[in-house]
Amino acid sequence: MGSWPRVTYLVGILKDMCDERSSQFQVGFGGVAGVRSFTEWADAASRPDALGASADDVRGVIARGAGCAYGDAAQRGGGTVVRIAKTPHQPSGATSDAIEVSAGATIGEVCWTLLRHGRFLPVVPGTARATIGGAIAADVHGKNHPHAGSFGAHVVSLDLIDGSGTRRRLSKTEDPEAFWATVGGMGLTGVIVSATLNSTTVGSALVWESTALTASIDETVRRVRALSTTHDHVAAWLDLRSRAFGTGVVTAANHLHGSLPREDCKARASSSRLVCPNIGLPLLGPRRVALANAAKIVSARRRTRRAPERLLGIESALWPLDGLGEWNRLYGKAGFVQYQVAIPDGAEGALVQLATDLGRLPVYLATLKRLGTASAAPLSFPLPGWTLALDVPATAPGLWAALDTADGTVAEVGGRVYLAKDVRLKARHVRAMYPRLDEWREVRARLDPSGRMKSDLGCRLGLIGSAT
Repeated sequence: MGSWPRVTYLVGILKDMCDERSSQFQVGFGGVAGVRSFTEWADAASRPDALGASADDVRGVIARGAGCAYGDAAQRGGGTVVRIAKTPHQPSGATSDAIEVSAGATIGEVCWTLLRHGRFLPVVPGTARATIGGAIAADVHGKNHPHAGSFGAHVVSLDLIDGSGTRRRLSKTEDPEAFWATVGGMGLTGVIVSATLNSTTVGSALVWESTALTASIDETVRRVRALSTTHDHVAAWLDLRSRAFGTGVVTAANHLHGSLPREDCKARASSSRLVCPNIGLPLLGPRRVALANAAKIVSARRRTRRAPERLLGIESALWPLDGLGEWNRLYGKAGFVQYQVAIPDGAEGALVQLATDLGRLPVYLATLKRLGTASAAPLSFPLPGWTLALDVPATAPGLWAALDTADGTVAEVGGRVYLAKDVRLKARHVRAMYPRLDEWREVRARLDPSGRMKSDLGCRLGLIGSAT
């Protein structure tokens, strides 16, 4: 890891010594580039004025949900971080399949509430711990993007407190430009306080999941492409560390509709029974990861021979990593970087080349998913093609230079880096990766004319002005 995260951290400490307010250490899920910020909790239903008052902070204000953004998207060194207090889920009253929720509610809480009525959110990210506000701000996607699109497509409306402290109701018909600038806008148009979401019918909290073993990245791409036309949720795990480079395990799942009685879905939270201890030292290493990868391949091979299809709980199929709470601690105090990119159709060669080149790093986790039609949001990540995500320890030798080189390749083929996972992208690549950036900036200037909404990511990438 470079020296700049430590410098930022020390600057934050010095500022705190001269400030009367207390501050808290803020860091993304990856544990890299943490800073100190002032935290303010607000109940948007009873005290919306508190959010407007927060915007007076000259260092800037940004909303923070559950801290699931991997990088610096939900932090502002020396500024104010706003947290939205949870309020009970309310039926929208507009349609039977919609639910009104607080932005501070988590994906898991909303999904288990809906499952009691035989319904589910159409799109969920890879963790149930993310908040609704964060899911909208990042326009998250799931394993079913080719069929369902990203999260913003299923938001009926949202309530936003903009940079001037004004509360606005936004939807696809009420100020649609502001709506789509907020969806995927990384919290830089204002603070999302609540939303009304569409839901979809499911037969139970179970899915049918099938498993296939592939021998190369090319074969994995072909298998994922084919299964994405017939299954709801498809994803592939890749082994980039073994001698059999590129071996993959592809899982494809369909919701169980009416074949079995819907099981009792009580008010289940997304908390784990097991939580990774916080000892500050890495619990993963190249040998342990290689052994775990080998065990996963052996298990997948046995499953494909004996019973390639199985009934699985929806949480195990869609949120497998949530089975171990705080699993990011496995990387120790130094943290890790997740490099997630979108590669357009027709550039599969670049996708394979990226996996090959970055596979020289100690990649501990690699996943591949198919993407469908792009969102109407200017800063939304998905585009028609593929997304590859790689987890690498932040202390890996040559990591930063390798990722800088990869950025150039991604930009050259018309791809992009996922801002919700980023902590080190250079500002010079942003315009090529997100060609509608100027369109988004114009709307943001209307919602936040004084430029009070700021994050470390926004400042670093020049999304809200000159890059710093």
